[in-house]
Amino acid sequence: MAKTQNRNKAIYCFIKIIIFNRKDNRVKTICKTIAVKVLLIYAFPAGAQPKATAHVSIPIKKVRKVQVLKALHKAAEWQLNLPFVGKPRWNENKMYDWVYGTFYAGLSDLYKYTREEKYLQEMIALGKSTDWEPRPRPYDANEYAIVQTYSDVFEVTKDTAMIDKSRFMAKMPLLRYLDIDLRFKDHKHWQDWWSWCDALFMAPPAFAKLGRVLNKPEFHKYMSEHWWKTSEYLYSKNDSLYYRDDTFFDQKTKNGKNVFWSRGNGWVMGGLCRVLDEIPESFEARKKFEQQFVEMAYKIASLQTSEGFWPSSLLDAESYPGKESSGTAFYCYALAWGINNGLLEKDTFYPIVENAWEFLISALHPSGKLGYVQQIGDQPGNATYEDEQAYGVGAFLMAGVELAELLDKEAVR
Repeated sequence: MAKTQNRNKAIYCFIKIIIFNRKDNRVKTICKTIAVKVLLIYAFPAGAQPKATAHVSIPIKKVRKVQVLKALHKAAEWQLNLPFVGKPRWNENKMYDWVYGTFYAGLSDLYKYTREEKYLQEMIALGKSTDWEPRPRPYDANEYAIVQTYSDVFEVTKDTAMIDKSRFMAKMPLLRYLDIDLRFKDHKHWQDWWSWCDALFMAPPAFAKLGRVLNKPEFHKYMSEHWWKTSEYLYSKNDSLYYRDDTFFDQKTKNGKNVFWSRGNGWVMGGLCRVLDEIPESFEARKKFEQQFVEMAYKIASLQTSEGFWPSSLLDAESYPGKESSGTAFYCYALAWGINNGLLEKDTFYPIVENAWEFLISALHPSGKLGYVQQIGDQPGNATYEDEQAYGVGAFLMAGVELAELLDKEAVR
């Protein structure tokens, strides 16, 4: 054990010296990639199960909890005060679509951390505006994103009216006995299955939450079965990343690299965190979820740019060299969550979280608007400082809450 700790300390020092003292950003990024891969090899020999390693305290010099909370409140208030709230820019005329479902999932995290009543009331107001119903499309994963928030509010109020329609809709897929068909390309019923990687953030956490708050293990079983079917189809074991859907299996970037979308893999990592928050420790597939989370975390850590963000096309930053905040926010959230839950070593991953957060703060306008959010889409793309979307704010809130919890833990060590 002592040798392992000393080795990991040495590798961490190597990473820190190279990453934070090189002036050449390109060389710095290459060195970071090599260093993280070396750590992965040493920490997890072939066939070994990833485990949390002993904590070695390192000083936190840049980020302060008060600054994190100030940024979170500013971003939340900006989104809540937009004049078009109540007139969504996406589905129909209600706020139950995935764009707002992601924002309110982040707002719920903020409420659970701060316990500020105004955020609970905002979620209740949302539920009243939708009559506590998801959009009535029971096989479409996107329509379950809002169920995460309904479930959280139900857990506080115990008002069954807030969750009855979600429970009714979620039961319907469990009664359909058809072979799972995950084809996306040229398949007119692609939305009936979790055939695109974004779906793993939208539906699985909702089924996991329903399973826990209603004590219905059948929801956990359904969620797990469909997650791993999607994983078998879309997860590249060689790359430790998800293809967005099967239309990307043979696509290449202009530099001949496989196309792995940053926000797409951010959706997946966010989904992993939220599923693991809900399923019991004894759940039979829990170790598989943890294993995939750790595999992806190490891969993602190796791909962060020197400026703290992740490129829109993960393996080919030259294809889309611009800044992007929505994928970055999900990775900041997931890596901080991994540290908080003992799956990732703090010494290795905290500098990556800190750099990601500093980039996100640079993307936050003085007004509270989060910029550099890639717009609604299904593949890598460019974003500008003025580009915003509600789901970007939701991911930002999740990231900040996990970082605040990490700073709380550091304060009592």
